[in-house]
Amino acid sequence: KLSLFLKPKMTTREIQHNLITSAVSLIVTEENKEDWSRFANRLILVDFKKEMRVRREQKYKAPVTRYGFFENFEDFYRFLKEYIDKGIYSKLFLEIPTEVLKTLYYQIFNKTNFENPLWNHAKHMQTQKFIRSYLTEENNFPIELPEEVWFLQSLLGFLPSVKNYGKSWNYYKTKVLQHYKYLSRFLIIPATPQMLNLRRAKANLSSCFILDVNDNTESIVHTQSQIAQISRNAGGVGLYIGKLRPSGSWIKGNKGKANKITDWVKIYEATVNAFNQQGKRKGSLTVALPVWHKDILDFLEVIDLDIGEVTKKSPDVFTQVVIPNFFFDYVNENKPFYLIDLHEITHILGRKDLDLTDAYGEEAKRRYNEIVKLIEEGKVQNYKKVNPREILRKIFYYWGRKGLPYIFFEDNANRYSPFEEKIYCANLCVENFSPFRNTDPKDLYCLSDDDIGYIHTCNITNVNLLALYQQGFLNDTQKLKEVVFHLYEYMDNLIDITDLPVKESKKHNRIFRTVTAGFMGLADLFVAKSVEDGKYYGYRWTSRKANGEDTLNLITDTFGKFAFLSVLASTRLAKERGKPEGFYKTKYPKGILLGRYDLSNERDRKLIEDLIGEENLKELEQNLKTHGIRNTLLLNCPPNTSTSILAGVSAGVMPPFSLTQVEDQQTGLFVNFVPLYQYKWFYDTYTNFSSLSDYENLTDIIAQIQKFVDAGISFEITVNHNFFD
Repeated sequence: KLSLFLKPKMTTREIQHNLITSAVSLIVTEENKEDWSRFANRLILVDFKKEMRVRREQKYKAPVTRYGFFENFEDFYRFLKEYIDKGIYSKLFLEIPTEVLKTLYYQIFNKTNFENPLWNHAKHMQTQKFIRSYLTEENNFPIELPEEVWFLQSLLGFLPSVKNYGKSWNYYKTKVLQHYKYLSRFLIIPATPQMLNLRRAKANLSSCFILDVNDNTESIVHTQSQIAQISRNAGGVGLYIGKLRPSGSWIKGNKGKANKITDWVKIYEATVNAFNQQGKRKGSLTVALPVWHKDILDFLEVIDLDIGEVTKKSPDVFTQVVIPNFFFDYVNENKPFYLIDLHEITHILGRKDLDLTDAYGEEAKRRYNEIVKLIEEGKVQNYKKVNPREILRKIFYYWGRKGLPYIFFEDNANRYSPFEEKIYCANLCVENFSPFRNTDPKDLYCLSDDDIGYIHTCNITNVNLLALYQQGFLNDTQKLKEVVFHLYEYMDNLIDITDLPVKESKKHNRIFRTVTAGFMGLADLFVAKSVEDGKYYGYRWTSRKANGEDTLNLITDTFGKFAFLSVLASTRLAKERGKPEGFYKTKYPKGILLGRYDLSNERDRKLIEDLIGEENLKELEQNLKTHGIRNTLLLNCPPNTSTSILAGVSAGVMPPFSLTQVEDQQTGLFVNFVPLYQYKWFYDTYTNFSSLSDYENLTDIIAQIQKFVDAGISFEITVNHNFFD
């Protein structure tokens, strides 16, 4: 089969590259995909590390192993120092004693006993993804090995434990080696900003940012500058524009002068397109607007190039609609719904007490009803009267065509939030959010620290559920506890070393210290568990004629145990390091965990005790009462479409689209397939979703996960049009 890709008089390099191409191509057609994948992986590694060895030997005149790393620590340190001096690597490495660094280097990069994790544990797409997407380059070729990336990330990830929190260098060495092991076994998977930046100078390590823009020129311009800085530093941007006045509103006392909201969307879209993420991938922006805003219908159409003026459209924006529960009262009763100009209500009529942006639930409903009364009394001029079902129809229409808008149910999100302050909208992937109140500048050129607001900022690091299961962590609470404690110490440390792009992010980190553990590989966990237990776990138990309680109980045991151990870990950190400024802006002082579990409620206590044990519950309760909690946000479920390829598992907590996915990329054919392909009949892929009950079962799973996640879940539905019109 490989001979078909060879021809006479080929060079050694051509033979190597053709063998890689042929092996990757055969993964698509052959059933023994894992064998071909590992074969392709080793060809890729041989080719890459040979090139790295040759380049390093020529440049540094130093012995280099066949694995590509320097034989002698002194040569590695010379390499490290060179790129620190060039401003590529972080100067923080210079704070590590040379003897500590040397000891750690030889424990990992031992030429006679090198573990070679990519060779032994990875498949071709993991290595391809690492090399193509995450390595630091100079003159279009990587300067570092994947294993060196893990090593450098581990070195920096636990440096604050020594520098800021008094741990010993012996403790540091233990944590670095442990972290390298977790990374190289694909158990912990850093998010993209960490993969790109955690070793570089002036590195942003945070994934998510959400801003709100206030209704004045200074704020609009300041927000544009913030978005540019965030996007160029590999951050995804969420933007709430519900405070901006709609079309036909007043400007300096003159009615009808305000532009449509979509004009501002266009400006912000252009900003993220211009400031992409270091050339590695496009900048990304979600713009959120409440459903009661007067320009909501135009906003829904802003991504549609087939309607209206193309120059007014923003096809690269991910639209997001914020919906309060009272909207559905109007839908269910089929009553007219009023789209309003909040600026007119709060500034022209002077009714600031009716501001909808800072209220949710029953209070927001009361305020909206008051506004409706003002409209019906003829006191309001700039509004639209619409059928609320038409808004929903338009949302459903664009779901079918574009997969947008995202929906943020503000009442549910705030009701179960761990924060007391209202959250306006979600982030780019609709799975991470906390309170944010952006700067409202009176003077763009003179902002004092007292005038600085704060914007949602979060450090996400993912865990691989399949690896946790296969390596025995999910069945052993003590082992899982060690991983969770390690993970949260690492994530809390990142807050201390991240170089955030804007001041408002730094203030948010200081106030709330939000970190979140994300999850990937749930679909693969279902398959592995089904094979071991001899019964079905998955997304389609009704169609499979299985017991859905088995799956839901597995969700409770897996996510519930992880969640409460996360709370325990963060209270332990608070005991050692102190609680953040924003602790008293959360529900934790009331003894409410994850926004919903009340320690004074016997039912909640029983659930927690069943999941993590009586001793862990007692320690959690005592720590929280005495020391508080270190991190006010702890868990989420991101989509992980990129980093899950690096981990070699299915993305997020959703079903995979298909067993095998093939992309024809500029750099060649890219093939990805599920990790347990040999048990493919256990997988519930979206291509198999054929009835309404399948989607209902999936929704039940997501709802069960949400009970143990204090942020959100990136939950999208793929409809199989072979079964649904």
